Amino acid sequence: MFQTEEEMKRRTPRGSLDRLAYLQQLVTEFQTTDSKVCKQEVLANLGNFAYDPMNFDNLRRLNVADLFLDMLTEDDDKLVEFGVSGLCNLALDKELKSYINENDGVGQVQQCLLSKTPETVLSAITCLMFLMTPSSKKEICSSETLSKIAAFSESEDRRLRNLAHVFFQDCCTAEQRRRYLKETPDDETNQGIVPS
Repeated sequence: MFQTEEEMKRRTPRGSLDRLAYLQQLVTEFQTTDSKVCKQEVLANLGNFAYDPMNFDNLRRLNVADLFLDMLTEDDDKLVEFGVSGLCNLALDKELKSYINENDGVGQVQQCLLSKTPETVLSAITCLMFLMTPSSKKEICSSETLSKIAAFSESEDRRLRNLAHVFFQDCCTAEQRRRYLKETPDDETNQGIVPS
């Protein structure tokens, strides 16, 4: 991962599909299979490819952001989990972040905060942090969203608890932290993160 185009070509065996063709094959397989397990596996693979910035152009060409967005409303918890984690990875690209924000990505990711699957919620909070721009901040930091994330600051799951505090520390004002996390001015130096 994080390779140059030349490295990727050098490491690809002769006769193998190039990266774009391989990703296209995955997208086609996802769209044509009837197998729930196969859909989950392919979506997880696409999410993993979304982790490497070398793949952003190809994933953009293949409209993979739309595929991930579509998964956020599925009944299958695994498809939602892999969809939001894929979006989380894509949101690191400036163009893809804009595209996700312009296509109701924030609203759909916010719905993932209601999931019972901790990994989905972790990806949703992280994705909201990555989607933050001056124009999306108001929607991301709505009182409804801040209330949901504040509830995770008291979760028994240390990962959720810590990430909720990181979200408030990085994305919110001191006033929002006082209001939603019940912080006092003395608490502002202690970010509420619990060591492992």
